[in-house]
Amino acid sequence: MIEEVSRKPAKNKTQIIALGGAGCNTAKYLYEKGIVGSYCCLTNAQRTDLPESFLFLEHHIYSKEKHLHLTIKNNIWDNETVKPDLDATIQHQLEELFNTDSKFILIAGLGGLTGSYWVKRIANELKEKNKEFGTISIIPFGFEESRTEYAKVLKDELATLPNLYFISNELIKEKHGNVSMSKAFEMGNEEVWNICKEIIKD
Repeated sequence: MIEEVSRKPAKNKTQIIALGGAGCNTAKYLYEKGIVGSYCCLTNAQRTDLPESFLFLEHHIYSKEKHLHLTIKNNIWDNETVKPDLDATIQHQLEELFNTDSKFILIAGLGGLTGSYWVKRIANELKEKNKEFGTISIIPFGFEESRTEYAKVLKDELATLPNLYFISNELIKEKHGNVSMSKAFEMGNEEVWNICKEIIKD
């Protein structure tokens, strides 16, 4: 039986920042499992299924004026020269989070747009501000070829970050005898849950 996490307020408040759809799904799971903290989700689609206590920031990378060029099959990862702007309100809300005396957990799915683009930038900002934080990145299934290729590039780019963890959906699926995708997602979330408990405990 899995031990439930106490819902008593943590001595040092934890800020959980989830990026992209996969990050938001995992954050919702952590909340339901009892990880205590403040939750912020940054993604490109409105979510009505998240707890009301979540700070939800809707952000679209693509626009008519500026977009991210992610042509994976042609090996073009132009996410340095083309930088999407955050809405001023969203930037202000993130700055307010960064300026708190908190421990941060950054969760992102790699290989998509929002999570892939913002994970390195937000992690580096936390690093520059000397914040205590951990970064958990979720690597997609093998059949998602373009996302997997991009995730490999990002994995190398994130390598210098402290307290860095990777969860591979494909490896989980293989490790447990090619379980279903939904089961692999569940097991992956369970691994993230265990990592979060360790980060908070330290």
